[in-house]
Amino acid sequence: MFRIVLQQIAGLSQPFENVADSILIDHFPYVIGRHGSCDYQLHEPQISRWHCRFVDAGTEVQISDLESHNGTILNNQRVLSPHPVLTGDILILGRCQFRIDVQCIPSPWEQMPPTRDDLETTPVGG
Repeated sequence: MFRIVLQQIAGLSQPFENVADSILIDHFPYVIGRHGSCDYQLHEPQISRWHCRFVDAGTEVQISDLESHNGTILNNQRVLSPHPVLTGDILILGRCQFRIDVQCIPSPWEQMPPTRDDLETTPVGG
């Protein structure tokens, strides 16, 4: 399981006041765009109604452009097909620029407390 943090950075312009300093992506698929149905609404004129989507592809998180007018730019390359994202990648959406932090989250069964069978037991009185 993954969690993504998009950290807004100064770049093409000053950070936008109506854009969060960081965006937490904690479920997938996750869509960014201007439309009210998007998981995160980025109200900037260069952002399409449904701009891009993040998906958990099992061993990695991928980003796809949703046929946006201005494109989804990852590390100065336009995203033309699903592409993996890595910590340190730079994402540009319109005039907004973000640094990506990919975090691995243990699955729920990896967080379960050990069972009695998992623990070494000492015999009573031994």
